[in-house]
Amino acid sequence: MNDTWLASRTVGAPAVLRQRVELFLESANGDTVADQLAAGAIAALQVAAEGAASRPAALDLLAADAIITLALLERALYSPGTLALDARKLRRMAAPS
Repeated sequence: MNDTWLASRTVGAPAVLRQRVELFLESANGDTVADQLAAGAIAALQVAAEGAASRPAALDLLAADAIITLALLERALYSPGTLALDARKLRRMAAPS
């Protein structure tokens, strides 16, 4: 993950949210930045689901939303032709099994 890219896209975000996003992305694996972002978002969603109605779960859910938004932004900027396909893939990955 390119820390400069992430930092430039999260300027102005609350520090606590930025830190949570960074935490989920630290261990996210993938062949591309979009794949790494997707993996981080899935991890955040899983943690949020485990906490259900707790205040920390709300922050994890916001982090997942932010990371998904970043994943779609990355695709729109660098591979707009695959944006719709990548959005569908991300939705399938995030769906509860």
